Amino acid sequence: MDFEEALRYMEGLLRFGWKLGNERFEALCERLGNPQDRYAIIHIAGTKGKGSTTALSAAILRAAGYNVGAYFSPYVYDVRERVQVNGELIPREDFARLVTLARPHIEALALTELGQTTEFELKTLLGFLYFAERSVDFACIEVGLGGRLDATNVVKPTVTVITNIGLDHTNILGDTHAKIAAEKAGILKPGIPCFTATDHPDALETIARIAAERGVPLARVRRGDVSGPTGNAAEVYWEVEKPSPPRPPSPTLWERGESERALPEPSRELIALARKLRQQGTTAEALLWKLLRSGRLHGRKFRRQHPIGRFIADFFCDDARLIIEIDGAVHQEASQQERDQEREAILRQYALNFLRFSNEEVLSETERVLKIISNFVLSHSCSRPLDSPLSHSVGEGGRGGEGETAPVSIATPTHLYPAMEMRMGGLYQRENAACAVAAVERALAERNVELPEEAVRKALATAALPGRLSVLRIPNGPLVVMDGAHNAMAAEALAGPIAALRSQHGIRRTLLVIGMVGGHAPEGVLAALAPDAAAVYVCQPDWKRAIPAEEVAEAARRFAANVQVIPSVPEAARAALAAAGPEDMVLITGSFYTVGEVPPDALVAWYQEAHAGVR
Repeated sequence: MDFEEALRYMEGLLRFGWKLGNERFEALCERLGNPQDRYAIIHIAGTKGKGSTTALSAAILRAAGYNVGAYFSPYVYDVRERVQVNGELIPREDFARLVTLARPHIEALALTELGQTTEFELKTLLGFLYFAERSVDFACIEVGLGGRLDATNVVKPTVTVITNIGLDHTNILGDTHAKIAAEKAGILKPGIPCFTATDHPDALETIARIAAERGVPLARVRRGDVSGPTGNAAEVYWEVEKPSPPRPPSPTLWERGESERALPEPSRELIALARKLRQQGTTAEALLWKLLRSGRLHGRKFRRQHPIGRFIADFFCDDARLIIEIDGAVHQEASQQERDQEREAILRQYALNFLRFSNEEVLSETERVLKIISNFVLSHSCSRPLDSPLSHSVGEGGRGGEGETAPVSIATPTHLYPAMEMRMGGLYQRENAACAVAAVERALAERNVELPEEAVRKALATAALPGRLSVLRIPNGPLVVMDGAHNAMAAEALAGPIAALRSQHGIRRTLLVIGMVGGHAPEGVLAALAPDAAAVYVCQPDWKRAIPAEEVAEAARRFAANVQVIPSVPEAARAALAAAGPEDMVLITGSFYTVGEVPPDALVAWYQEAHAGVR
């Protein structure tokens, strides 16, 4: 199968639904050699923040010099976001090859009493196989749903994390905090340490009881004294710091640029070689270079054949710390293998991002390639030239505004990590960072290795994840915020930074675009976000389990007077942009699937189209 065929085969398994239970998936993994047993694992569950904690944990390990896999659920823009190694999405060729490898085993199991493999199980297996092939040292695995019966729970973790417990998926996990906590605590393994930021009394009591029954060392992660290490194996504290004054970005050591951190200096010979290579290149490279320089990436600057250390990147975007390679082939030559190894080392050491495309992709799927690059750059921008309000502290004022982008200090039982700048906005991300730091520190301690403070500092300053408080200032237009908040707990946490942004930027009105999928109660999300909205545009994401727009609208009318039903997500976003002005905010939320239908690179064009001739 090629990539498109493999994707159709995978999506075809959706008709078999979501089947909780591990017996079938354990049998499938065993048929393929139990790839999940070949590397250390940090297993992460929780109602909210598990994806961000997964990303932060992987970034810290990567910055510490390890080869790291990360498995996410769900994705936002590209299904390959689910499976990443060192920040690089699984290549299309490997995706197709591994699905092809698994297919006969899936079909053989389907003929037994174990039945048909589900789509989620195949995606999870894909990650396990790819991580094993890439010989990762660690894999950070995000639970899909619950924990006890989730497909990911076949792993044998080194550390587990339960970020928090809220009322979500109550039709499956239970209708109380205690019942949901019991399901999520199903990832606890005898003797394996667990960190939790859970603060609900019933949930915490349930997790503590199950931990005691299984002999699990349990540590709480909470806001508290960070004057030094806690000295208590059961306590991790975090606290926000007073924001630092804005600092100008540092140039590279050898060429003026906008990077946050100096990159390794190349030799004169490599610089000369890079100049020579700029005069050569394939047709695909020439085409992509023309497009990257055309202004379609909203002013982001790219460099061609850019030397970094002993490695030359085909293209480099300093603003997003992004390397792009046009290749896709498996390199066989020794010199090329050395080049790949050098690239991997630089990616890990300097927390750089990486995208790879084949020549064929660039030539035959040009718009798709450009869209992927554009979305990535906009969601991973470091210097944020579009005047994002999150480049420094959100500041004071407004509900929950304090500390939303302030540095965080984290005190573990044995170490203090002071005043860590974070790229991710939101006070809740500081709590997620504390969970990630504590989990990684403990995982490395199992190897008798200390976690370097500099690795934590690098990772927290650069880690980002699409659909998590992504902010875009449209030139001469509104502030656009996109966040996948899909349950009451996530929406309540989002309300804090939204209020702070409104206060800081003198926002006149908030226009809410919302679409949700099944398993999540619309009332809880709308109660947190709709009362402050001047208008609510209700849509329906293009997903099998989407909640009908009219059903969400009915709930919205309890909290807002102006509710409009526009089923198409892009059209709902366009309508909100058409109604918005420079003093307004457009908030797009309710589901990662909703956010995924609104490409960041389309927002400016949509706004300009709606306001053409209006000045």
